[in-house]
Amino acid sequence: YLLEKGWNVIALDPEEKSQHIIQKRFSNCSNLQFTRANFKEISWEMVDLMNCSYVLPFCEKEYFDTLMQKIVANIKPGGRFSGNFFGSLHSWNHLCLVSKEKALSYFYHFDIEYIHEVKEHKISALGDEVYFHNLDVVGRKKD
Repeated sequence: YLLEKGWNVIALDPEEKSQHIIQKRFSNCSNLQFTRANFKEISWEMVDLMNCSYVLPFCEKEYFDTLMQKIVANIKPGGRFSGNFFGSLHSWNHLCLVSKEKALSYFYHFDIEYIHEVKEHKISALGDEVYFHNLDVVGRKKD
């Protein structure tokens, strides 16, 4: 959607498979830059929108605070964050889970425009039943 609307998009993923899918699907897209990197290897740029859809829980727990500080620091004033956190009640406790209060604590320089919390039993993409605790957040960084 962002590419269709003319945005310059930087996509990051550590998986080689993802790189091949992106290159094949968007081969003629000059406003897309794909970087194969994990959270610690990211080369940070100031951006208007940082979209972190279902990636933050996969950060190493001991690096999560640093990652979140880098994310909010690299959003331009007036820019937005959109993303998902797995809440502290989520079944996948081997991932990086945070409480709603902890997640929102990173955004003290933001006006929260949307927040939605989900707590329900679901079948995951892997086919197992999980207690899904998810927090969706969209916020605008104050000028």
